[in-house]
Amino acid sequence: LGGIFFIMLYLQNVRGYTPVEAGISTLPMSIASLFASPIGSQLTARFGPRVTIPLGLVLSAAAMFGMLTWTVDSSYATMWPPFIAMGLGVGIVLPATAAAIIGNAPVKDGGVASGLQSTMLQIGGALGTSVLVTVIASKVGSSLSGELTSAGVPASWAHGLEKAEDAVSMGIAPVSSGMPTQIKAAVIEGSGQAFVNGLHSAVTVTGILCLIGAAAAIVGIKSRAEEAKDDKEDVVIVAAH
Repeated sequence: LGGIFFIMLYLQNVRGYTPVEAGISTLPMSIASLFASPIGSQLTARFGPRVTIPLGLVLSAAAMFGMLTWTVDSSYATMWPPFIAMGLGVGIVLPATAAAIIGNAPVKDGGVASGLQSTMLQIGGALGTSVLVTVIASKVGSSLSGELTSAGVPASWAHGLEKAEDAVSMGIAPVSSGMPTQIKAAVIEGSGQAFVNGLHSAVTVTGILCLIGAAAAIVGIKSRAEEAKDDKEDVVIVAAH
């Protein structure tokens, strides 16, 4: 979920979309999530969260790795496939995690489990956003000067603009009205490329974490057969007493 933050920064500050255009551009993600949610619930009911959580996380990882193709001037044709994959992944994962947490809690603790699931979702989103912003800022800080110089900004100017790395980490080019037109264009290009470098680092980290989460779900969540076996053993134990 933290990925939505830097996607919007990319669309608005690097690609120059208006807020409305950025919102419309991400509609495939919302629509895919809308359709995937009931399908994910049905798949979870049939196969269990051990199958659907990894499936959703793998789709999310594919979306993240798909964003590695984005550049400072990418066309929308390179954007919508990751949006759809991300929407499908989130739409499948959310009901599956709810089933894994709430469905395995005792009936009397259902409210507590639901509250815990909602709380962890909010904490995870906030923490994920913070981590990804840090990753982007770190990459921007290490590449900004080089990207500005490569874009044609004089070395003396590039060195001075390093102080604006916080703005560049948000996708904002540090230009002013007093800059020569040629240098201003070079600053915009170099700053955009530095942000894209940070975005690539962030999506790589996110994709890897999604794959780790998928593996953890496969290992840590019981399959339907294991759940049925445990239920049968519980019945036998109760009957014996």
